[in-house]
Amino acid sequence: MTLSPPQRLFFVQEQVIGPAIINFVLNGLIAWLVFRAQAQVPLWGDQSIVADVTSTLFILPLLTCLITTPLVQRAVATGKLAPVSWKLDEHVLLRRLPKGVFARAALLGGITALALSPVVIATLLLLNVHTLPVVTFAVSKGLFCSVVAVAVTPLAALYALAQASTLQTQEV
Repeated sequence: MTLSPPQRLFFVQEQVIGPAIINFVLNGLIAWLVFRAQAQVPLWGDQSIVADVTSTLFILPLLTCLITTPLVQRAVATGKLAPVSWKLDEHVLLRRLPKGVFARAALLGGITALALSPVVIATLLLLNVHTLPVVTFAVSKGLFCSVVAVAVTPLAALYALAQASTLQTQEV
């Protein structure tokens, strides 16, 4: 269950580097726009670091899966990305994910939020963070979202690639 060199290049360029850059810019900008009227972003509260990060940990993987799936499927359908030779149900992790894109996206978002929110909150508490200047928060959020995107996007894309490959094999 390996990827060919062109498939690996596709994943590195379009499922790692691209999402990292896009998420850094987009999420940093969103954080700045949301909090720009404040001098500091508090750790707790309705408009806070914790509220923003925990919601982002659900929304980012959800949207990533919803966006990545059709893009990868289109890349396979147009020949930009070669299908894989192995089947989706042969992969130990991917076969456990829902077949429907919305259910899979929600599950990835839920797992990511449940797994990482306590880690992020504990880290902030251990670092004794009570507030952050808006620019610091925006840059930090952009970097954080880049890391989350690098962790989640390839998984969503790999599932989409295996699913598209299976569909293409069935059509032939």
